Parts: sequence; C-alpha cells; structure tokens
Amino acid sequence: PKEYIGLSKRTLKERISEHRRACEHGRIDDSACAQHSIDEGHIINFKDSKVIQFEPRFKQRQIKEAIHIATSENYNREAGYELSPFYRPLIHSASAKKNQEMSPGQGRVSRLPVSSFGANPPQSS
Repeated sequence: PKEYIGLSKRTLKERISEHRRACEHGRIDDSACAQHSIDEGHIINFKDSKVIQFEPRFKQRQIKEAIHIATSENYNREAGYELSPFYRPLIHSASAKKNQEMSPGQGRVSRLPVSSFGANPPQSS
C-alpha cells in the first residue's frame, strides 16, 4: 500500500491529529493524507502509523525524509529536500537498510500507511 512520509519535530500523535482533522474536514490544502483520501476514496490507517527514524539535526532529518520518499511507494505531494542525482545509486542500495533499528532522539520521520481507519492513533514519546 501507499504511504505518506513526513518529518516533524512534534510527536507522531500531534501530526496524526493534524492529518486526521484535515481528513475529517476535507482540508486537502492542509494535508497530503486528506487529499489522497478524498481523491482516491481511500481511508488512512492512522492506527498503524509509526516513526521510522529519529534524527535531532534538522538538515539531516530533511535528507533522511527525502531518501525515504525516494525509496517508497507514497502519496507525498513533494519529494522533500532536493537530493543530487549523483546520490540515486547510493539511495537505492541503502533502501534495503531503511528499516534498521532506530535510536532515540528528537525529530521524527514518520510513515502513515493507507488501509483501514484506526480508532486509536499510536502514542509517541
């Protein structure tokens, strides 16, 4: 299934709440999740959303988000930080390692999958 990749310094719970409200009120300008849900008639599976990587440094967080976007089937409206085409071979070879164990820290790259609607969004510390 397609997914949304996003970065935030806020908690996953806060971001899910924002995307959920946008979906409920049809605010497609506020959320790629809302736009995908309305355009495709899909329901966003907020319950199975998760932080896929922690990165406290902003620039590195932007780069990691762009790599995850480049290596996943997603419905993001933007590709994120513009990476040089020079890195494409490295990015795709690294995609096999993208689900490595995460280390704690601030700043999150999150994945919000599409499927069935979840009643309780996951908690994030």
